[in-house]
Amino acid sequence: AAHAKALDQAKAEGAKKCAELEASLATAEAARAAAETAAQAAAEESVAQAKETARARAAELDEAMRESAQLSQLLAEERAARATAEAALARERARAAEMEERLREAEAERAARAAAEAAAARERARASELEGRLKELRRAVDEAAALPAQLGKLLGAARQASVPT
Repeated sequence: AAHAKALDQAKAEGAKKCAELEASLATAEAARAAAETAAQAAAEESVAQAKETARARAAELDEAMRESAQLSQLLAEERAARATAEAALARERARAAEMEERLREAEAERAARAAAEAAAARERARASELEGRLKELRRAVDEAAALPAQLGKLLGAARQASVPT
């Protein structure tokens, strides 16, 4: 996010520089137009003075054209830098979205793992409960298995008690 903010700031500064360069370019164009106007006015002066003025204005025009070309080059470079910054920002945003998706997946996986652990705990509790019931049933079966022997003893004792001696 800090990187994206820095890229946004660089983009804003690039846009500001572009605006400044465009203003300088307009100034250079105005200077060139003024130089051309001055060159026309110089034609009305004396021939010698007109030639000297024309040379000076031509030099100014050449300088203005060189400056205009430089400003155009700088403007193109600033635009390219801004495009590069925008592309980097887009990549950072895509990377951030990917990281958010991974985070959501990890959270879903943790939730699924917690649910599975809770289900396993319930199954262990159920198994423990069933083992307790199984022990109770085995005790009841053992007691039921002992009943015929006890009944036999009781019947034997009852027969002896009923048989006259």
